[in-house]
Amino acid sequence: MSATRERPAVPSSPAFEAVRGRLFAVAYRMLGSASDAEDVLQDAYRRWIDADGVRDPEAFLVRVVTGRASTSWMLRAGGGPTQEPPPAWRAERVSRPG
Repeated sequence: MSATRERPAVPSSPAFEAVRGRLFAVAYRMLGSASDAEDVLQDAYRRWIDADGVRDPEAFLVRVVTGRASTSWMLRAGGGPTQEPPPAWRAERVSRPG
C-alpha cells in the first residue's frame, strides 16, 4: 500500500509577481524561447524564496534571471562564451494579454 505525499505549498510573493513581466521579457530576449524563459523564471523564484535580506528585489531578480539565462544559453549553444546569440528570426512569437 502506498501513501500519497502532498507537496508543500509554495508561498506566493507579491514582490516577484510585480516584476514577473519584466523578468520574462529579459529571459525571453536572451533565449528566444518562451519555455526556456519560463524555466529560468522558475529557477529565479526558487532563489527568491531562499533569499533573505534583499534590499532591492527587482535588481536582485533581474540579476538572477540574466545570470541563469546566460548559463542556460551557453549550455544549450555548446558551452562557449564566444557563441553568437540566436538570431531574432528564430525567436518564437509570444502572445501577451492586453
